[in-house]
Amino acid sequence: LLEIPNPAVGTVFTAEKDLVIQEHLIGSNYFDGDSDSFDFDGHPDFNLGTGAFTIETWIKTDTSSADGSKGRTIWMLDGPSGDAAGQFKINIDSSGGGINCTIENGQLTISGSKKIDDNVWHHIAVTRDGNTLRLFVDGILDGSSNWASNIGSNLNTGFPRPRIGSWDGTNGDYKGYISNFRIVKSALYTAAFTPSTVPLEIVSNTILLCCKNSSDVTDVDVSPVQITNNHVGGGFRSGINHNPFYPDITTLSGHGTVTVFGSN
Repeated sequence: LLEIPNPAVGTVFTAEKDLVIQEHLIGSNYFDGDSDSFDFDGHPDFNLGTGAFTIETWIKTDTSSADGSKGRTIWMLDGPSGDAAGQFKINIDSSGGGINCTIENGQLTISGSKKIDDNVWHHIAVTRDGNTLRLFVDGILDGSSNWASNIGSNLNTGFPRPRIGSWDGTNGDYKGYISNFRIVKSALYTAAFTPSTVPLEIVSNTILLCCKNSSDVTDVDVSPVQITNNHVGGGFRSGINHNPFYPDITTLSGHGTVTVFGSN
């Protein structure tokens, strides 16, 4: 029996026989659909250029209807520039309840067919490998298109200012939970895959990993800049620490214990 003194709220531990015990911070952030968003300062790391990348997250929402004049926005590469040419965004299709991946103005749209407005957790990933942009929902390819041009170099002079959860703070406000939002400058997925069953970690070329901590919403594993929080709440609500990995977990306090079975 191994005692773990004073683990953080929302911390779980996993272990395998004869292996080191691993600590996972689990959680999410809650966007109530009324002007909630995260904003990031401009930074060249967010310029995706012409290279490979992966943008992925888990979302849980029951709302796909448009908010004001815009679809519910999960991610924008440069929030302050709106729908300027070259804007790269991921939002929810108000007519079908699937995921849209768009490069403005009208340059490219990948429209997924998998409905995600059913109030269960879904893994969303957008990747580029070579000239191919792919949209995956729950590890299944849900659309693709060719795009070889720069993404981000013409937004804020190559220093994009990302936004999570809203189009402009009034229109396109996302309503629901977001967990484990990660950007990696490599293509992690090029074919069907099984989404992770534990919280995401920093891998090679990770530039952003956030939305993991229900008790500290601006906590990040890695980011080139700090998060500005506009009213976003923690994912611990109604006695449940909402997350896509351990659906029934509640607050943890005091100390925890882990029993490791097996022997050499």
